[in-house]
Amino acid sequence: MSLFGALNTSLSGLRANQVALDVVSRNVANAGTPGYTKKISPRENALVAGQGQGVRILAVTRQVDARLQENLRGEESRSARLSTVADFLKRIDEMFGRPDMQTSLSYTMNEFANSMSELADNPENSGVRKAVVAQADMLARQLNQLSASIQDMRSEAENGLALGVEEVNNALKGIESLNREIANRQAAGLTTADLEDRRDMHLATVSANMDIRTIERGDGIVTVFTSSGHVLVNERAAQISFDSRQVLTPENAYSDDDYERNVGTLTLTSPGGNQVDLLKDGPPRQGKLAAYLELRDERLPEAQAQLDEIAHTLAMALSTRETAATPNATGSTLSFDFAAAPLQQTAAGDTLADGQSMNISYRVSGQERNLTVYFVEDPYNTSLLERVPDPDNSVFVAVPTAFPATPSMAQRIYDAVSGLVNVPSTLFTDPAGGEVLTANSSGSVVVNSFTMNQAWTDTADGPQLNLFRDGNSDRIVQQDYTGRLSDDKWAKVGLAGRIGVNTALLEDDSLLVRYTRADGVEVPDGDNSRPAMLLDRLTEYRYQYSADTGLGDASRPYRGTVLDLGRATVTYQGMEATTTISLAEDQAARTDLLNERHASLSGVNIDDEMAQLILLQSAYSASAKVMQTVDALFDDLLSLRR
Repeated sequence: MSLFGALNTSLSGLRANQVALDVVSRNVANAGTPGYTKKISPRENALVAGQGQGVRILAVTRQVDARLQENLRGEESRSARLSTVADFLKRIDEMFGRPDMQTSLSYTMNEFANSMSELADNPENSGVRKAVVAQADMLARQLNQLSASIQDMRSEAENGLALGVEEVNNALKGIESLNREIANRQAAGLTTADLEDRRDMHLATVSANMDIRTIERGDGIVTVFTSSGHVLVNERAAQISFDSRQVLTPENAYSDDDYERNVGTLTLTSPGGNQVDLLKDGPPRQGKLAAYLELRDERLPEAQAQLDEIAHTLAMALSTRETAATPNATGSTLSFDFAAAPLQQTAAGDTLADGQSMNISYRVSGQERNLTVYFVEDPYNTSLLERVPDPDNSVFVAVPTAFPATPSMAQRIYDAVSGLVNVPSTLFTDPAGGEVLTANSSGSVVVNSFTMNQAWTDTADGPQLNLFRDGNSDRIVQQDYTGRLSDDKWAKVGLAGRIGVNTALLEDDSLLVRYTRADGVEVPDGDNSRPAMLLDRLTEYRYQYSADTGLGDASRPYRGTVLDLGRATVTYQGMEATTTISLAEDQAARTDLLNERHASLSGVNIDDEMAQLILLQSAYSASAKVMQTVDALFDDLLSLRR
């Protein structure tokens, strides 16, 4: 090698070490900087005509594992969803309280039942009556407050979706811009390492909100997809829009039908203008957006449904008049006469109001069965089956609007039940157009009970009492609650936020005791028959509850007393919170483990950088020494000519 060759080689070594020193200094300066990854200055032997001619400096690169990064983004997305859901469920658990806490819903319900028990023992005591009204009012107000809090949390989730969408759109725009710059620099042979760090930070923002997949192309551009395959960024970024509703009520719900939907949805608009409703076609499954959707459309509505079920059952249990069918002489049949009181109808709205029901309990070959007939204004409403606790054993019959009814009520019920394949054909006798409906015990069929359930609104007529009405202290007008089913706006939905103590009882608490018997005699103040019946409805009667509560399902609905329902609701929310918090903690541990692996590989280690600095210092000094030696040799050559 000539002296000029040695000089050029040493110069290339100096330049390579200068670049490496610059990289080390940047690594040290950015130790701990969020999103910064360790940079390295690669080099290779410079070949000219197959012979080494010094060192060639390559573009500065990052020390990263792309697969590890992809896995980390996925784990962080899962962690974001679980931690967000866990935070909300913890708040719900704290709101509902634990069963033994004096602030819990079930404790308030028990105190109400205890006050009713005291009244059954002391019906003539005015102070005890006032205590019952006060406890009932406290229970209604607690249901109101819990319902309002649940809806505030739903609105919070809706706002969280709006903010998350804004974050995602800003990040997608950033990725689009960086993709373009990275592609240009890569084509020019320039380093893109720092730009890739910045792009990864935008990708982390997107993945914290929704689960994504990425593919890096040969030109340096990263294509981003949703987990369902929709393109978020290629050369250009798509945009997600969210038509937020500022305040949500229990009636606000998502629907695939845009005309029925009254909450926001996520719409993805491609650069070409094509639109996709992500909630219909590939909603986020992880990330904060998935969490807020789960909370808004599933978890919080379920909690609201539990509160509404409690309010509905309280109102109906205490106000329902039960009328048993009349047995024949041998007891082999039970009959209802719709032409006689109390079932006789002479005008619309008489006795058989929308939402009231008839229940028959029977056995077939020793197997217990139940059938419920609901009286509704619109039996063809497609939502009805979703509104009853046992849809497989329910049938709907239209309440007449013209009188006399044609066909008769007995005939309507018989015709509706006859179409059910799971009901024995011999259970009812064809009324042949008449008003008498008869249930038969014959052969393998044994009828246990045949009962009419009517929500009674007259505080003086019979021992039942509409203690709770639809309308709390914030409402000027209260309405009687009968559990209407047919309305587009289902009466039970949101009842927990509206329920209130009957204002008649606030004005006259003696109504807790006084009423008129069927024989027309008014019971005295000291009679405990009404308080005893109301207590029985709270503590002994077992009801079947809607699957919307999450406490059972359509095939096996949850059954229990009103107090059981309160305890089950509080326990359920506590279990949900505990389970989700545990899952979130486990997921956080997995995410931390991957973060540590990523940091050990791609993070800056000051000790390593200092060691590298010493090596570079030695290499730089050696290259300088080579140049110094070559310079001395040139001086020796020049001195020969003098």
